[in-house]
Amino acid sequence: NCFACHGPDAHERKGKLRLDTADGAYAEREGRRAIVPGKPDESEAWQRIVSGHEDEVMPPPESHKKPLTPAQRALVRQW
Repeated sequence: NCFACHGPDAHERKGKLRLDTADGAYAEREGRRAIVPGKPDESEAWQRIVSGHEDEVMPPPESHKKPLTPAQRALVRQW
């Protein structure tokens, strides 16, 4: 779900956020980090995945991608 918009294809990448590399996923941007290893509650990506706000939730409604399943969320949180 994430890599289509946050992966290696620079033309498709949204928000200039790259999650397929450690440098991209762990980098601090505007005082936040997409992934904080071992601390999902401090990770912006996790906060976006579980957000109930349309303007924050990932994947965004306009992407027409299905939200992560509970099993997928559990796996992301564990990771």
